[in-house]
Amino acid sequence: TRGKPPPVLVARFQNPTFPFNFELSANDLTVEGISDGKAKIENSDDYWWKNDDLIVSARLDSDGVAATRSPDDLVGRGFYKKSDTLPVSVPLRGRGIAGKFATGGTK
Repeated sequence: TRGKPPPVLVARFQNPTFPFNFELSANDLTVEGISDGKAKIENSDDYWWKNDDLIVSARLDSDGVAATRSPDDLVGRGFYKKSDTLPVSVPLRGRGIAGKFATGGTK
């Protein structure tokens, strides 16, 4: 993971229109999101990340294949703060030819 925590929730939305509002639920949990590394966690009060602030990342994929990256993809990042009751906003911008450099990512 190069020091980054794993994704705990993921979702795919077909043909969104903007502005796009969404919610993530227990149905969107990843294996890493429901496990503490030893066993599956059944109660949402026990998720290892429940008290953490979270990064919400989004990508509007130009070819619909999640495994590929294109300069035409739109990407964005927002921040969920546990202490905040406001919804998270994730503005999208062009990934561009520079790829991760344009979005603040690293190798």
